[in-house]
Amino acid sequence: MSLCTMLSVPVNAVLTPLMVRILNWGVAGASISTVLGSVASLIALIIVLKKGKRIIKLTVKKPSVEDFKEIEGSEVRKLLRNSSVGYPSY
Repeated sequence: MSLCTMLSVPVNAVLTPLMVRILNWGVAGASISTVLGSVASLIALIIVLKKGKRIIKLTVKKPSVEDFKEIEGSEVRKLLRNSSVGYPSY
């Protein structure tokens, strides 16, 4: 699905100079080209999802004790100790 997202970059790269410099639309042209790039990405994503073909298959599973047996005990303690980093402190 990231390939669909990456579609917006070339669309935006082509349309922005066209709209800003050639059509003299300025910031509005840059905004419109960004929106059109996102719309192209959305359309590609919908097509991929409707076809049901996925390039990458992601699965999420709940970690078990066996998953942590391969890691040394001190590293598990570090992982658990650092897992609270980034949570709000209030």
